[in-house]
Amino acid sequence: MRNGGGGAAGSILSLLLVIGLFFFIKSAGGEEGFSGGLAKGLDSISSGLEEAVNGANDAVGKQTDEINGNSSGNGKPSGNYVEGQFIEALGEAKIEHPEPELNEIVYLPLDSRGRAKGAYGTIGYNNYQDYKKRGRQSITVNPSGWGQNKEVTIVGVDKEGNDKRYHGWFYNRSHLIADSLGGHPEADNLVTGTRMQNVGWNDSEGGGMAYIEIKVRNFVKDPKNKECGVYYSAKPVYYDDNELLPKTVIVDARSCNNQINERVAVYNVAPGYEIDYTNGNFSKKSEDKSEEKNTSDSENNSEEKENPEEHDTGDLAGSRR
Repeated sequence: MRNGGGGAAGSILSLLLVIGLFFFIKSAGGEEGFSGGLAKGLDSISSGLEEAVNGANDAVGKQTDEINGNSSGNGKPSGNYVEGQFIEALGEAKIEHPEPELNEIVYLPLDSRGRAKGAYGTIGYNNYQDYKKRGRQSITVNPSGWGQNKEVTIVGVDKEGNDKRYHGWFYNRSHLIADSLGGHPEADNLVTGTRMQNVGWNDSEGGGMAYIEIKVRNFVKDPKNKECGVYYSAKPVYYDDNELLPKTVIVDARSCNNQINERVAVYNVAPGYEIDYTNGNFSKKSEDKSEEKNTSDSENNSEEKENPEEHDTGDLAGSRR
């Protein structure tokens, strides 16, 4: 009997709630009565759902920007880089991985599209000595997006505004962790990078990946720093899942004594050229399609010259077709 009474009470309460809801909706509808109140209620619910969806989309968009680094702000690329060096300073280094043992390098596995996802390590004196003993390693594999290469002439300026000119292969097989810093010549340590992304104009100032590589190499090859390594991380940034070439590579470097402590974005670009990052195709920008100036090396001292000791030109072996 007690259970039956409880059920009856529940049914009466439900009926009263339905009746109350009916009169509430009718009252909200005013002169339009129940149907007007119901319509207003549904409109209110629809507006609430739309706001919730928009809010969720905004949150997802912001999260995507943070993941890809596709927004301005401290530690993220803004799209503006030092002319002629193709790098943007982003502040102090960020340690995003557990710091490996001295002279140890870790390579992240390729993703489902065969793209390099990053490499990091604690670069030390022994890494550089191993490189000096073994010499430069040949590259026999191709990074994602490789295959659209040809010789070109690229003209531009350095950070001081001086004219620069490069003639050679448009793309290099560019290391994430340089050959001279102990990096291996495998697909998980390589990206398809323009010559400028790899070494800038290849001059004494250093540009592209060479900008930070020179600093790290000069530090670790000094015997007094045998026990002081440099945390080094290089992460390619693909802004779209369809892209096979990274638009930037984020590099963090911090020595144990903070003598080196910076984060930079290295831009995968070439002056006067447009790049399709989904397949590596490139073409001259419309305003730059005039006949290239035919200037010989002897006539133009800014023509790129190789200096293996100063730059990580290990990618030269892989810059051929």
